[in-house]
Amino acid sequence: MLSAFKKLVGVKEESSAQSQNPLFLTQLSHHGLPSSLSCLTFDNTQRLLAVSTNNGSGLIKIYGKPGIETTLVTEQKSLILFSRFIDKGRLALIFEKAIEIWDFNTRRLQHTFQCTNTVTSVEYCISFPFLYVGFNNGDISVFDTDKLILSHYQICFNDLELNHDH
Repeated sequence: MLSAFKKLVGVKEESSAQSQNPLFLTQLSHHGLPSSLSCLTFDNTQRLLAVSTNNGSGLIKIYGKPGIETTLVTEQKSLILFSRFIDKGRLALIFEKAIEIWDFNTRRLQHTFQCTNTVTSVEYCISFPFLYVGFNNGDISVFDTDKLILSHYQICFNDLELNHDH
């Protein structure tokens, strides 16, 4: 591969005795989306696209207008299942058992909430500062994104009465 690259850019092959300064390749920049995506989130109001990778690196790229992009790196090494843009320039990252709220303007983590059950679904309502989180046991919790606390409002699957009579 390296010899093909040297031929492409016009570097002559040297013998091992002549190669005192070997050619080292380093990624200086990249263009386009990462090759291993786990989720995409688009915010039509802010015109932003967040792209999360699934290779365990915790890398999140946020793309805006042409030439505008930023990168967030989370400490969580598990797969990012969902991401949602929330108000005030923030991004919620949802993992299997954790939720992180990031301020992508400052590239700082604002809050981490640990979940006892596995997250299976997430929805954010633009009109209200609440992130609705569904779990594998059927429960739905409401996370207040303004106060960064778990709301007292909760829907428990066991408390629901299903009427199958038609």
